Amino acid sequence: MLKIAKALIGIWVLTAFSQITSAASDEAPQLLPGNDISITPIFSSLPEEHFRGEIAIAGLKELGYNVLPAKQTGYATMLLALAYGDGDFSIHMWDVLHNDFFQKAGGSDKIFKAGNIIPGLKQGYLIDKKTAEKYAINSLNDLEDPEKAAIFDTDKDGRADLIGCNPDWGCKDIIEGHLDTYGLKKTVSHNRGDYFALMKATIKRHKSGKPILYYTWQPQWISSILKPGKDVVWLTVEPPETLEGVVLQTSTTPANTNSKAPSNGEKSATELGFAEDQIKAVMNLKFATDNPVARTFLSLLQIPAADESAQNLKMMRGEKSPEDIQRHAVRWIKKNRKTFDEWLEQAREAAPAEQAVSPSSEITATQPENSESTDQSGQETQTASAAVASQ
Repeated sequence: MLKIAKALIGIWVLTAFSQITSAASDEAPQLLPGNDISITPIFSSLPEEHFRGEIAIAGLKELGYNVLPAKQTGYATMLLALAYGDGDFSIHMWDVLHNDFFQKAGGSDKIFKAGNIIPGLKQGYLIDKKTAEKYAINSLNDLEDPEKAAIFDTDKDGRADLIGCNPDWGCKDIIEGHLDTYGLKKTVSHNRGDYFALMKATIKRHKSGKPILYYTWQPQWISSILKPGKDVVWLTVEPPETLEGVVLQTSTTPANTNSKAPSNGEKSATELGFAEDQIKAVMNLKFATDNPVARTFLSLLQIPAADESAQNLKMMRGEKSPEDIQRHAVRWIKKNRKTFDEWLEQAREAAPAEQAVSPSSEITATQPENSESTDQSGQETQTASAAVASQ
C-alpha cells in the first residue's frame, strides 16, 4: 500500500508540474510580447536624468524586449540618432525647449512623440531672498541697472555673473535670447560651463551669505537645497509689451500664452520667461510603427517631477553610481507597482492589433480613449490616460 501511495503521489506531482509548465508556456507569449526584440535606448549625458531611463528599461524588459546598453549623448545628437535609427527610443526630450533640435533632426517625419514622461516642468532665474528684499529686485529686467547687476559680480568685471546652461543645452539659446532682447549683455555675464560644478560653488557662496544669481529647472535636486520662497526667489521676465522699444524675438517667445499663475502664489511659466514644458518619450518612427507594445508602454509611463527631484537629491548626497540609480528605479517601481502593472497590461493588449503610423505620426489605436491632449502648437498628440498616469 505504501508503494502504491508513493506512486500515486509521484504521478500527482508530475501531473501538477506538467499543468503548471503548460500554463506558463501558454501565457509566455502574452506576458512577453516583446519577443526578445533588441531595443536600444539613448540617454542624455546627465546622470541626473538616468533614473527615468532605468524605469523605462525595467518595464520594457518585463514586456520581453532585449534592452541593449543605453547610448549617452547630448540632446541634439540624441534626436539625430533616433531619426537615423542609431537608437530606438529616449525619454529625455523637452517638448518646447528642444523643439529646434527635433525639427532639425527631421521632426515628425522621422521621430514619434509617444507620451509625456514628466509634465508641468518649471524653469527660470533665481536670486537669494535676502538680496531680493534688500534691493527690491523682482525681475531679470531689474539687472539692466548697473548698480543692481554689480551686486552679483563674482569676477570683478562689473557685470552680474549668471550661472546658466552648458553650451549644448537648449536653454543656453533661450538665456542668450533674453540677454540680447532686453539689452542685458552690458550688465550681465552668462557663465556657460559645467553647470553642476558651478552650482555647487553657488551653493557654497549662498551659505557664506553672499548674493547669488542662477538659472535652474525642476525636477532637479538644486531646489531641494536652495528652496524657492525660503532661500531664493524666482525672477519674472517682463512681457515685451510693457517695455518701451523692446521687440521679443520669435525664438524666445513663450509658446504657451494661456498659462495662468498658480493659485498658491507661485509664478507661472510665462511670467518666468519660459514656455510651459514637459519631458517627452520619443521613438524612431519606424520602430514605433513596428512595435506597438513598446510604443504603448512609453506612451503611458509617467513619473511625478517630485519623485525625480527626490532621487536627484540622493545622487547629490552620494548615491550616484549606475548601480545606485538602478536601485532607485527598482524601489520606485515597487512603490508604484499597481500603476506600473496597469501600464504593462495595456502594453500587452496592444500586441495583437498593430496599427500603421500615419504621415503625421499620430497613433491612436493603442491609446486609451481619453488619452489625447493638446500640445503647445495646438496639435493633438497622444499622452497617458489621466486615470492611469496619476499617482
